[in-house]
Amino acid sequence: KDIPLSLYMHAREYGGRSITALSLYENSRVRDAVCALKFERDTHSRELLAALLDEFLISHLSDAALFGERVLLVPVPLGAKRLTERGMNQVEEVLLATRAIKKRHAQLIGALVRARETKPQSTLPRNERISNVRDAFAIAPACTRMLQGATILLIDDVTTTGATLHEAALVLEGAGAQVTAI
Repeated sequence: KDIPLSLYMHAREYGGRSITALSLYENSRVRDAVCALKFERDTHSRELLAALLDEFLISHLSDAALFGERVLLVPVPLGAKRLTERGMNQVEEVLLATRAIKKRHAQLIGALVRARETKPQSTLPRNERISNVRDAFAIAPACTRMLQGATILLIDDVTTTGATLHEAALVLEGAGAQVTAI
């Protein structure tokens, strides 16, 4: 249980957008860690997932720094109901536990908000996931200016079809950001 999860990057396409998965959800250790954090607020799982994410972030942020890019980390937001039920956004919790944030190599911003509540994607068949998240995201008013020309790493905990990341990325791109979906 104390052995760190290993990074396994896998790129996939959704709607012409490349999405990078850092591990396969089918890996029982990854699935168990995500679920333990999400539903039980397990801090050990948060640390394991942060270590996995850090492997990717440190490499990506080093490359960006070579070209003078400032990278902003944006977690996919939860709806108000789910945030109240869980008491935290699990993606934000993992990001806050990364060395990349602790050492200020990147800035975490809540650039997105849920414009409306949605059903949990995991409860829907693939063909309903797209319509479920359509128009579900908006830009947080305080972040509008900082997104123009920004380089964003948009991060979610699980991606199956890619619909959530795609819809959230469209909103950020509409505000003038360049988005990489993780």
